[in-house]
Amino acid sequence: MSTLEDEDVLLEIKLHLQGIGKYAQAQDIVDFLQNPEVQGQLDIKNKISLRIAQRWLSQAGFQWRSEPKGQYFDGHKQEDVVAYQQTVYVPFLKALECWQIIYNQHAVPDPTRPLQLQPGKKPVIFWFHNKSIFYANDCQLVQWVYIGKHPTPFKKGEGCSIMIANFVCPEFGWLHGQNGESTRVIMFPGGDMDGWFTNDWVILQLQDAVKIVQDTFLQFMHVFVYNNAPSHTKHLPSSLTAQGMPKGPVMDWPYYKNNNGKRTFVWMEDGRLPNGSAQLLYDPNEPTGCCFKGMAWIL
Repeated sequence: MSTLEDEDVLLEIKLHLQGIGKYAQAQDIVDFLQNPEVQGQLDIKNKISLRIAQRWLSQAGFQWRSEPKGQYFDGHKQEDVVAYQQTVYVPFLKALECWQIIYNQHAVPDPTRPLQLQPGKKPVIFWFHNKSIFYANDCQLVQWVYIGKHPTPFKKGEGCSIMIANFVCPEFGWLHGQNGESTRVIMFPGGDMDGWFTNDWVILQLQDAVKIVQDTFLQFMHVFVYNNAPSHTKHLPSSLTAQGMPKGPVMDWPYYKNNNGKRTFVWMEDGRLPNGSAQLLYDPNEPTGCCFKGMAWIL
């Protein structure tokens, strides 16, 4: 029996490679099996070549290729996010479970978990917000390529993108009204395109969704579920913020663009001094009261 066919040897090699990490090489196997201590422990008498080690890696299921990319890490495991999931979101779902249609593995209502509606209560429908982005250069990248095929030029980058956002539920699919009304939003995201799907878009789309469910699905109670993307949230226009704060005095700051694209001035709320008293952010001696002091004066 070959050295690399012995189960004890295979186990020790795998443990050794795991200890090295993701950049382990075939040469590491050769060096490992040449160690006198390892040879004595595993009763190995013959050395192996680099080529044999490479062949064993291939037979063991390893491939010399780029590391496959998994799901992007975006903070779903942060302590505050996990705490919200476990103390707010999951208990909320559990509390409404008895009013919800539960489906089994065959995608039909589970007869062992029927609705348990109290008098005057309606079944609950959960509408999940789905947002997907598609790129112009999306395509299949892996294929069997004939060894003599010449390289084909391709476009650099992902290309232009389009984003589609809508609500979906197991009972009715995509949300739409009796006359074809839809909550679907199609936009071209980007700073020089349609912008981003921010809180303003969230509110407008939700208003349309509420109107549709009130007109079409009166026999149900509706819950709209969003993910915890930071772009879905928004501070009040008057909230304290140092972002973009000017150094010196300036009139009519901060200002925001309304839905019509016009600049709208909003007074920022007062700050708080260490003793708890209010700190005025606007020059009290300016007649209009719209002269922002600026960061240097405030500090």
